[in-house]
Amino acid sequence: MGPEYCDQAYWQDGSKSGYRHYNGSWALHQHIGQMLALTLGPWPKGSRVLDVGGAFGYHMHWLEKYAPCEGYVVDGSIYAIAHCVPQLADRTYHRDLGADPLPFPNEHFYRVVCIETLEHITIREVAFALREIRRVLEPGGLLYASIALGEAYDPGFIDDTHQTMRLRAWWESMFKHVGFLPRPDVAERVRATVVPSAGGAYRGGYVAREMHWEIFCYQKKGACQWNGGATS
Repeated sequence: MGPEYCDQAYWQDGSKSGYRHYNGSWALHQHIGQMLALTLGPWPKGSRVLDVGGAFGYHMHWLEKYAPCEGYVVDGSIYAIAHCVPQLADRTYHRDLGADPLPFPNEHFYRVVCIETLEHITIREVAFALREIRRVLEPGGLLYASIALGEAYDPGFIDDTHQTMRLRAWWESMFKHVGFLPRPDVAERVRATVVPSAGGAYRGGYVAREMHWEIFCYQKKGACQWNGGATS
C-alpha cells in the first residue's frame, strides 16, 4: 500500500476507510491528548514525545497543551503530513513506517505513542517498526500503543488498510521479542483514568473497548536517561 493511498478520500469521505470528515475539531483528539498527559508522566520540562502514525498531529497538539513536552509526528500519509497542525509543521515527517528508519538519533525520545497504527502495516513491517521505536526511545522510556485486535475484527468498521489482525498474545510476543518490558500498571492506569476534558464521562480505556482496540504499555530496558529539565 503506497503513500498516496491515504489521501483526501481516505480521510474525508469514507470511500477508502471508516473515516468521514476527519479533522481537528473532534473532541476525541483532546480527550486522548489529556489522557496521555495524565497517565504517561511525570513530565520533565521539554521532554520529547514521538507520535508514530500521528497523521495530522492532533493528539500531539493537545498533549503539548496538557504536558510540558515537545511533540513530533511521523506518518506514512503524504496528505496527512501536508495538512498537519501549524504548530508541528517543522516537527512532522513523512516516512514509510514499515521500511524507512525513523529520522531521529538513538535514545532521542522520552515517550513514544502509537495510536491505531501498527495494524496498518504487514507482519514483517511490524517487527521493523518496533525495532525503530525501541532505537529512538531512551532507556527507561515508555511506549503507549493502541491496536485493533484480530479477535475483534468487524468488517463493518475496520477498513481494508488493516493488514495485521492478530490476537493480543501475538502482539505481546512481538513486543517481548524486540526487547520491551511490559508495564501492566501503566496500561491499567490508562484504562482507569477519568479525563476532565470529557466532563468525567470518558475514561482512558473507553475508546479501546468500544472501538475494538487494546491498550499496550511497554518500557525500554534500562534506567531513564532524561536530563533535560525539572520534572513537572
